[in-house]
Amino acid sequence: MDWVLVAARHPLAALDRPLRREDISAHRAVVVTDSSRGSAGHAYGMLGGQSALAVPSMRAKILPQRQGLGIGWLPRQRVSPLLAPGELVEKATADPREPNTLYVAWRGNYDEGRALQWWIEQLRQPRLAQRLVDGLDAS
Repeated sequence: MDWVLVAARHPLAALDRPLRREDISAHRAVVVTDSSRGSAGHAYGMLGGQSALAVPSMRAKILPQRQGLGIGWLPRQRVSPLLAPGELVEKATADPREPNTLYVAWRGNYDEGRALQWWIEQLRQPRLAQRLVDGLDAS
């Protein structure tokens, strides 16, 4: 997954230089809430002390960023239709975020039932796997 830091209608969108950590940390980050039950959760892409607006999904993250309510990292594939017309502005950073690999996991401490078998089979289908990565149309 290739990530891009984006802003729109936001003070950082107008800066004409790569953003430094102190630039980013001075503004609210829009983050997807970690839904894990068994851990304290994680805040990927946030800097220490940065205020956050938490949303329930990647799709829900795009809207407040389009409205200038915060900044954050979004998957390039999800927002490329919004970058071209300038609805979102890609910002270069002094510390770029590396692409990462996505994983699907499930609890392994119980018998594999028919529903889990069905999901595993579906995830083996290249079209569905790609659709999950691409997400819904951001526009």
